[in-house]
Amino acid sequence: MFADGTTILVRGPSITSVSNQLNEVARTISTWADNNRMSLNTTKTKSLLIATLQKRRTLTSSALNIQIDGRSIEQVDYAKLRGVMIDSDMSWEHHIDTICCIISRRLSLLRRIKPYLNFDSALRFYNSCVNS
Repeated sequence: MFADGTTILVRGPSITSVSNQLNEVARTISTWADNNRMSLNTTKTKSLLIATLQKRRTLTSSALNIQIDGRSIEQVDYAKLRGVMIDSDMSWEHHIDTICCIISRRLSLLRRIKPYLNFDSALRFYNSCVNS
């Protein structure tokens, strides 16, 4: 069995404090998973440090050092959470780019199939695949 879809949020005054808290939580989750005969997929596990640009400038290092069962967890600049792209500097740029790309692909598909659809079918496609 696998545990899936868990998000852990930790707040602290320094990178060291946040890393220590996350490593403690990771140990607790790993122990719980082992006790319940579940596996943690550390290759799919990611960490994301979210901070304002002002706060980021005051950090001596922005690298989180998190390990689960001796394996380092990759730190990423953005991650998808409940369908929303969250990035490390709290901007919406990556999320907006992702949504625009999806809409563009769906509109392109509508443009290609439109000659074969009546108005109601084209409108239904638009409402279900583009506008939703």
